[in-house]
Amino acid sequence: MEGHPTNSCTVRRLVLLLILLNSLQAACAMASASTAFGTSLHASAQATNQSAPPQTAEPAAPPVATSSPTDPGVRSRPPLPTPANPNLPSLFLVGDSTVRNGRGDGANGQWGWGEPLVDFFDTTKINVVNRALGGRSSRTYITEGRWDELLSMLKSGDFVIFQFGHNDSGPLDDTSRARGTLPGIGDESKEIFNPITHKREVVHTYGYHAQICCGHPSQRSGSHYLLAHSAQDLERRQGGAQC
Repeated sequence: MEGHPTNSCTVRRLVLLLILLNSLQAACAMASASTAFGTSLHASAQATNQSAPPQTAEPAAPPVATSSPTDPGVRSRPPLPTPANPNLPSLFLVGDSTVRNGRGDGANGQWGWGEPLVDFFDTTKINVVNRALGGRSSRTYITEGRWDELLSMLKSGDFVIFQFGHNDSGPLDDTSRARGTLPGIGDESKEIFNPITHKREVVHTYGYHAQICCGHPSQRSGSHYLLAHSAQDLERRQGGAQC
């Protein structure tokens, strides 16, 4: 590969670190849920064995106001970042709200893992460009033209971390998102009427979209990484797509 061996090694190490952190997060969540369930059963058993006078229930607390929506609307086209210095190699992040949450500036406490990732790099040597977009799937990121936008910026020596799957299990043609993909990594497809675009659309598998995003950039001599999001998504992809 042309260019920058130090940055290449750094990106490879970070990809492995992110996969490890995702695995640890899932394991901790399962352990926490198991502990909470056991504690609840124990407390319930103690309450059953003890007689206590009836107590007057306290009035329910008023509902807490929710923050602004995490995901931009399906019809909105918010601007996404571009490389600060086009003369430097760039690391592009592509994904959903787990990568870039909200507006990507921490408003309302909304963060994705893409923002703190910048701190691991010397931005005088490489651009870190977080072009993830909340609410999108591997399908809608492409059909909305976001992938083509990235292709127009990609050059030899650039990197792409591609993370989707979190939203791919949704319905194919619901009226709120219409963002789902077919399970698997093959060439299966299904024609639908998209109630959001009001057009016929051929929906493919997650793996099909991943191969599009892995195949096109390689023709431009970039270096690319496919980052799996979770065990649930790996199961949906039935082995994952390779690139």
